[in-house]
Amino acid sequence: MSLENGIIFTTAQSAGTGNVIPILHEIRHALARLWEQQEETVIDLRRIPLNADEEIRLSTFLGTGEVQATINAAGLTEIQETSYSGVWIETHHNSDGEILGKYISVSIVPAMLRAQPEEIQSSGTRINDDLQRLADSREAISDPTDS
Repeated sequence: MSLENGIIFTTAQSAGTGNVIPILHEIRHALARLWEQQEETVIDLRRIPLNADEEIRLSTFLGTGEVQATINAAGLTEIQETSYSGVWIETHHNSDGEILGKYISVSIVPAMLRAQPEEIQSSGTRINDDLQRLADSREAISDPTDS
């Protein structure tokens, strides 16, 4: 056992689990299902044995895409598109910064980024109320076409 950069490596970790290629094949099949049947897939990376080197190899293979999002709610959640459109890496942290979960999401948009129906309804009510207050005050915004 050795300590490098704060990470403990054991002989078993150095040998690898052999799970990188099967995960990549699962992603390939998940992309096909997303395209053909609009079926989304979530792969829980914490439930699949991977050592630190394999996590790096998986991440390197998937690459980094153009879209990145950060959510601050009861801990930090990072969502990163990979170089494969529709394949996202989601990492959830607790308030102390420890990783609680790490997932590969194969979807058009990760569920965490979608507006919830009840929030959409609430927003509709709120914008109606705000527009009514605006109309009642008539001083907040003046319309240049009124001149």
